[in-house]
Amino acid sequence: MSRLALQICFVLAFVLGTGAIACGSVLQEAEKAASAGLLQTADVLFRQAFAELKDPGTIEAVVLHNDYGQVFQSEWRFDEAEKEYRLALGINRALAQPVAAELAASLNNLGSLELSRGNSASSETFFKQAYAVLKDNNLLHITTAGKIISNLAVTVEKQRRSAEAEQLFEQGASIIRDTKGEKSVEFSRLLANWACADLDAGKYGESARKSERAVAIQASSQPLNHRELASTLNTLGLAQMNAGELRTAISSFERSVSEQRSLTELGDAKLAETLGNLGLAEYKRGLFDSAKQHEQQALDLLPHYVGNRDFLQATILNNLGLVSVAFKDARAAKEYYDEASRKWIAAGATNDIRYAATLSNMANLEGQAGHHKKAASMLQNALQIQACQVGLEHAEVASTLANLAAQEYFEKHYDTAVSLYEKALRIQEKTLGPGNIEVARTLRNLAISEVGTKHLEDAADHYGRAMAIVEHSNEPNVLQASWLREYASLLRRLDKFAQAEEAEVRASGLEVRNAINAEKTSFR
Repeated sequence: MSRLALQICFVLAFVLGTGAIACGSVLQEAEKAASAGLLQTADVLFRQAFAELKDPGTIEAVVLHNDYGQVFQSEWRFDEAEKEYRLALGINRALAQPVAAELAASLNNLGSLELSRGNSASSETFFKQAYAVLKDNNLLHITTAGKIISNLAVTVEKQRRSAEAEQLFEQGASIIRDTKGEKSVEFSRLLANWACADLDAGKYGESARKSERAVAIQASSQPLNHRELASTLNTLGLAQMNAGELRTAISSFERSVSEQRSLTELGDAKLAETLGNLGLAEYKRGLFDSAKQHEQQALDLLPHYVGNRDFLQATILNNLGLVSVAFKDARAAKEYYDEASRKWIAAGATNDIRYAATLSNMANLEGQAGHHKKAASMLQNALQIQACQVGLEHAEVASTLANLAAQEYFEKHYDTAVSLYEKALRIQEKTLGPGNIEVARTLRNLAISEVGTKHLEDAADHYGRAMAIVEHSNEPNVLQASWLREYASLLRRLDKFAQAEEAEVRASGLEVRNAINAEKTSFR
């Protein structure tokens, strides 16, 4: 029942250089390579540009340090990125006439870096300082201001100040719309940022719509930035996956992988992340062999990567644990979960929502082993983390509540299980929509618990609602036939024999169809 949402959606760091300063063809080539997503090539060129720089105390050096820091940040080399941004800031402030736009750029970059590290409060401070620099210099009408405001909106959303964040996004969008237009790359970056914020807030439909708009703009831009387009496609896939649209999510992740593989550089953390997401979507859809293959590919990429890989490695290990459970290999699953947990702890990320997902998955494994009290305790810990990070009205919280309900059910605490499933159901219907497949799962489990409390009519009603969702879903549900058998058995207990027989006939048809499909697959 675990529904891990892999939400490593990093804020797009806007390049905020004025564009008016040219300090040699090498720097221009470096910036061009960075814009195209060729980070390793850009790294080499930036080093050459530094070697050719005649005066390290000029505005040219400021631009160079800011741009070079962007490369490090894209590679998750956060300490090196911070060093470059702070050097740019220090050099600029020491100038006889500091350049306000580049001061704002450095502060914005430091804010984006803190956001990538998960430090929302400190990132907000930097973004506000960047905004103040532009305001003091009467520059709030320029594109840079719109970019900074949208970044500020992201960090405000992460602190669950949604109304304030929405206003900031609208303000930033208005500036960029006026200065660059709605078809510009700059506007697509704002949309992608906004989509990430919606994703973190559990607004999956809104995130998908904004991502689709951003993808359309980025795919038609020249020159095409494969890395940037791939990042937005990855966000789109995450939104679709969390909304239960698994087929379209897989397509988005596959397209993202294709865009990234069109680059010549290896050891890319973003490619590993996207492969991990693709594997997770395949796992959710029951494509366990493909899921295992893609998760292993993601893990194999990491030794080539020079940046900080603990967070990503922990997430992939967590996904491999899920796949191992699907293959009924509890020992391998435990090893993967334990290693993932050690990574989170070593990284000091025990308050991260992704660590909560690992805890939840470990708890489910303990529950399968019959250790329900231990599992419940672990799930309570996961809930505390989630409540602090995303609030109580989030789909991840609903998932953990449903997992906790299952432990109570197996302990034969049926009334408690019903109460927890009802709480999970209310959140899911609000955040995911009443027709989501995860709502169907919770309805079915609620029905089973109500059978335990002898409320058979309520159970039959919830079974019926679950089956209606499954039948109208675009996603095949391998459990549909077994759910129909359960439903038919309950209907017979209620003396509704005609309805029971109808359900059994439908179940038989599905079982035959599933068997034929399985046979076809085995001959491919």
